[in-house]
Parts: sequence; structure tokens; C-alpha cells
Amino acid sequence: IEGELTRIGYVSMASRISDIYQRMYQYLTGNNKPLEHVFNIENQGSVNMFIQTREMERGLKLMNIVMDNDMINQFISDCKVEYDSSKISYSKLYLKVFKRSPPQGLQEEKNIRKTHLDVARYVSQQNINLEKDIFVVYDRSMQGIVSYFDFADILRKKLGQNGLLQDVVDSVCRLYDERKNQTVVYSKFTKRIHDEIRKLSRRDILIQRLRQNINSRHINLFNELKSKDVNGDGVLNADAIYMVIKGFTPDYTLEENNIFLDPISGTAFGTYPITEICDQFSEAKFRNQDEDWKQKLVTEIKGYVQQTPGGVSAVFREIDRNANNTLSFTEFKSAMDKMNIRLLSYEYENLFKAANVSATGQISFQEFVQFVGESFQHEKRNFFNEINEGLSRRGLSLENAF
Repeated sequence: IEGELTRIGYVSMASRISDIYQRMYQYLTGNNKPLEHVFNIENQGSVNMFIQTREMERGLKLMNIVMDNDMINQFISDCKVEYDSSKISYSKLYLKVFKRSPPQGLQEEKNIRKTHLDVARYVSQQNINLEKDIFVVYDRSMQGIVSYFDFADILRKKLGQNGLLQDVVDSVCRLYDERKNQTVVYSKFTKRIHDEIRKLSRRDILIQRLRQNINSRHINLFNELKSKDVNGDGVLNADAIYMVIKGFTPDYTLEENNIFLDPISGTAFGTYPITEICDQFSEAKFRNQDEDWKQKLVTEIKGYVQQTPGGVSAVFREIDRNANNTLSFTEFKSAMDKMNIRLLSYEYENLFKAANVSATGQISFQEFVQFVGESFQHEKRNFFNEINEGLSRRGLSLENAF
């Protein structure tokens, strides 16, 4: 398919965007011009530096880079500031062009982003009405604002962010200090949190769709991602991740890839750890509201047990390699492989924890029986029946045998 697309001259949007970054790099290095001098950088009193979208378009024209409207929108979406779609993140753009983080700004943006995500999750879980339940109480002037001090108190005491550092609080405050008088316009913050909650919900739906494709096609996501890791450093850039997921989800889009990668902490070079990508699916598989997948696995295990002569006792003895009457994680994983139960990497551990109710790190026989849904009393009866049958075949009594 790639060969045919190349033959007819088709170029994907991701490749076209990547080409733009390359052309920008050639222009800036060839003319010895810093990125911030080509665009009119807006400095928000700290290291939060932004580029207005109109200045972005002007700067691109200055570099003789022409794009149609669809491409401009995609380009802006690729580097936009999460909390204000009218602005481009200087740090993101620098990272895309030069393949390394800028001297300043990137960590602060990450901290701001993480704070908004953490608050959104907390508000959603606790079902909090931000304005009515919290901000109105602190708004003594009734002007829709709260002081920096009160906002920090709200974040730490009311919104579950107890360990938030003061410099991060200050960075968040500055985003909503429209009057430049050490006050926060909380309606803007509230809108931002509601937007984050909607995006988190949309991301959950996206992950469910991808997970269904992974399961139905028996994809080993870790191996698929690892095959693209040409440097062997355990990380991939967004484009490589997009191509892997699109391989088993043909209708997967760049916008969805941005949504998927959004909360994941990338490296300073714009890459993402493969293990963290896999963990997104591993975590989702064992949500309380998604027991169907887990039950399907248990049903498969139970089917294997029922087909094995001797039932669950025989299966347990077979996989208990060191005969210590417990199953280690290694033994458990080997058993799943033998049963042809293919899981994503790092999901074996979650399944093991689900079976090991006592959290001892070793699955007992009783836990294994309960995990596959068999009656423990029934298994004990089967065990004693086996003993009786063995004694009868040998013409022995229980006393003589022992």
C-alpha cells in the first residue's frame, strides 16, 4: 500500500506537517535567525511564551511557507496551547522544529497541564460544582474574581491538590489574571476544567474503541511499538505511535492521536515511553465499569480447566512448577501463554493482582479456584474422591496408605 501511495504521489497530512517543520529548521539555521525573532513572542511575565495564530501565519509567509486552510488548521492544532486555542505554544513549536526542548518554558507548561488534568479528574469524581460550591464562597467582592492566596487555598484544600508547589500555583494564577492585579477570573478556570472533563470522557471512549480492536485482532501492542523503536531507547515520537495504532484502526485520525497522547508525559525530545503507551490500555482494561473483558478471560481459563482431566486441581499442579502449592507471577504468566490467552504487555500483572486477593505476591490454590469461578468445596470433594479412587484401585485403606 505504501508503495502504491508513493507511486501516485500521495503524501499524508502527518508527512506534510513534518516537512513544514523541516523547512522551518532549514530557514532558521540557514539565515541564523532565532525562532522568537521570526515571530512576535508574547511573554506572560514569566517563561510562558506564546505565539498568536495571526503572528504564526505572518511568520510562515516570511519563510515562504504556503499552506491551504486545512493544513494551517492542522499545523496550529499540532502546537496549540491547551488552555487557549488562539495561541501557539513556543515550547511545542521549538521542540518540533529543533527536536529538543527550548532553554526554558517546557517544564512549566507540563506542570500547568498536569494541574488542570488532576483538578478535572478530582472534580469529575467528586461531582463538584466549582462556581456554586466553591468559588462563590471565596468571592467576597462578588465580581467573579478571587485572590491568588484564596485560589491557592482552593486548589490545595478543596480540589485535592495538597502537594502543589507554590511556583506551579503562581503559573496557573497568571493564566487567569486578566486584570493584572493578583486576582483570578474563576469563570475562565471553570470553563477550562469543564473542557478537560469532556476531553477525558472522549479519551476514555477512544481507548475503549482501540482496546476492542487490539483484543479482536490479538495485537501485542508492546511488540508492535517496539518494532518501530529503531534506536532501542524505549521511546517513540507521536508520528510513529500514530502509524502503529492506525495499522489496526484504519479510521484513526491525527486529532485522535493528539487526544490519546495528551495526558501522557513525554520526554524533552517530544517522544513517549512505550511502557506508558501500553499502560494506558492496561489501566483501562481493569476499570470497575469494564468487567466484561476480565470475565471473558476467566471464561477462557475456565474452559481450559474443564477440558483438562482432573479439573482445576490438575491444572494447578501442572503450572505449579516448584510444587510449593502457590503460583508465582512467572508461573501464572507461563500458564496464560500455554492456554493461548494473549494479553498486552504489562497486563499480566494486573490480571495476577486480580487473582491474588490476599496481595501476598503468590496465588494460593483457593484463590486460583475462586478466580476461575469454581466452588472450593466442590474441588475439595473432587480431591477426596480422587484419593478414594486411588486407594480402591490399590486395595488399600486410608490407615494403611498413611
